[in-house]
Amino acid sequence: MSGVSQPFIIVPPLTTCTTAYVVVGDGKPPYRIYPIASGSGNATSLENVPEMASAGVFPWRVDFNQGANLTWVVVDDANRVGYSDFRVVRAQTSTGITTCSKTVYGSSSNSGRDAAIGGAVGGVVLLAAILVTYLVYRRYKKQRRLEEEFANLPQARESADSVEMSSPSGPAGVVRHGTFNLHHVQLNEGNTHDAPPSYVPPPPKRRFMGLRSSRPASRTNSVIGSEAEADAAATTTTPETAASTVAASEMEQQESPTVAAETEREEEHEVTPTPLRTSSPQRD
Repeated sequence: MSGVSQPFIIVPPLTTCTTAYVVVGDGKPPYRIYPIASGSGNATSLENVPEMASAGVFPWRVDFNQGANLTWVVVDDANRVGYSDFRVVRAQTSTGITTCSKTVYGSSSNSGRDAAIGGAVGGVVLLAAILVTYLVYRRYKKQRRLEEEFANLPQARESADSVEMSSPSGPAGVVRHGTFNLHHVQLNEGNTHDAPPSYVPPPPKRRFMGLRSSRPASRTNSVIGSEAEADAAATTTTPETAASTVAASEMEQQESPTVAAETEREEEHEVTPTPLRTSSPQRD
């Protein structure tokens, strides 16, 4: 036989939400310990209690409610098993507390790793929150700037020549804009006549007396216009033309007796034509 005995575990009476000191010894360390439900056939651990590296005392917080019936199990490195007496959790006599919250266990290395992971995740979440806040603030500022620019724009006025088009009323109303290059034709249940309105010619252009068109209508009109301009220029009286006209009339009056005498002399010297005489035939 070997000199190594079976491991043992001693559990004191348990009171909810208090600390109980569990004693482990003998066997071959390290030890794995865990509580199970008393009388359980499969010995399922109810908590993940950390391993004990050597024999000694393990402080355990009783995190079970009043009435829980527990048995502790210890397993050494040689897979030898030891059991404690069953214990029923009691309520606190001084305070009357009957329930307790569960304890979360973890090793120091796992705790450090979890802390590092938690810090990294927290930093990423914080950076993401800052980025989202910045984007939202930037979008808000841009929206405010656009609203201010729009408010400072001058009010648009409708042109007087703009045509206001109205849509027909009724469920079956149809508007055909631009039909026959006129206003619009409305088709509805009571009016299905799709024909253009009667043509109304535009009014004639007004003509002003004394004004000529910038573009002559034809060659004849251009010729007539040139002659009319010449006549108008000829009949236009200025001080110079009036003086020359008076001088010419005086000269004509002075020369008129001489011209008349010469005309009379010419008439006297004119030879009167002698009529031709025809000889009549002699009769036998």
